[in-house]
Amino acid sequence: MSRRPSVPNLYEGYFINLDRSVDRREKFEKQIETLGLSEIYRRFPAVDGSTLNPTMRLKARSVGAFLSHRNVLVEAKDKRPFVHILEDDTIFSEQMAPAICFAIERRLFDRFDVIFTDIAVQADLNFMRVLEANFEGFSQKRIGDFEPKDVTLIDLKRFGFAGLPSYVIDARCIDRLVARYDNEIRRGPNIPIDLFVRKEIYEGRLRAACFFPFLSTVNFDDVVVTTTGRDDEIGDTRLVLALLRYAYFIGADLEGRAVPLLDEIIRRAKLNIKDPHRTFLTHLLGFILSNSFKVL
Repeated sequence: MSRRPSVPNLYEGYFINLDRSVDRREKFEKQIETLGLSEIYRRFPAVDGSTLNPTMRLKARSVGAFLSHRNVLVEAKDKRPFVHILEDDTIFSEQMAPAICFAIERRLFDRFDVIFTDIAVQADLNFMRVLEANFEGFSQKRIGDFEPKDVTLIDLKRFGFAGLPSYVIDARCIDRLVARYDNEIRRGPNIPIDLFVRKEIYEGRLRAACFFPFLSTVNFDDVVVTTTGRDDEIGDTRLVLALLRYAYFIGADLEGRAVPLLDEIIRRAKLNIKDPHRTFLTHLLGFILSNSFKVL
């Protein structure tokens, strides 16, 4: 059954998509149609990195990503007071659009310029402890019982993250952010767009938070396709990080979707899960991630 946000005119959404990525476009459009969000979200043509030259420090595809995120903000800034930017491999939850509307109605953007609906989680033990502490209460709740007010915000100023998969931005700060983008573009650009944004957050020029639990996630099929043909270790590392991100998704199907993928990765890595040392470390990390562990 399709669900619609309670106040659909509060924001406008754009998904960034390459002209040649027809399959991704069709999947994304089917998804928003199923959720009753077709009137809110529209496609924005990505800058194709294959038509560009690399810079001293960035591959051409990363230059294309930088320009795409810059250009979509220029296109969107005068359309609505709030804009939702997504990459085309993003999977929505039914709770995402209502939560965005709730955040706008409750003036949460008075505290933040940007609110992500999910981020790429790094293998950072301190950040994972924060996520675990916030997730403990949600893990006992049925998905159908979630309401927008149940979702919390994690301030990103102190934490490492990657990716710009899905974020809502207050249009009042778009000109300021685009000006910062343009300064970097004149220099190259020489830093990936997500790391540039993270730097802006760390240095206090951009106030950012993330909904938690995550209200969107990555499409595993796209991760698997992306890693096909690459070094297995790199490909599996990317997939493991995607699974880590998925673990905190509000609609995660761990047993049916994530566990079989993880089991296959472990099989390929030929990990000795019965090794006493590894078992010891696994239990040790489990305790460190729990609320029983106290930072000294």
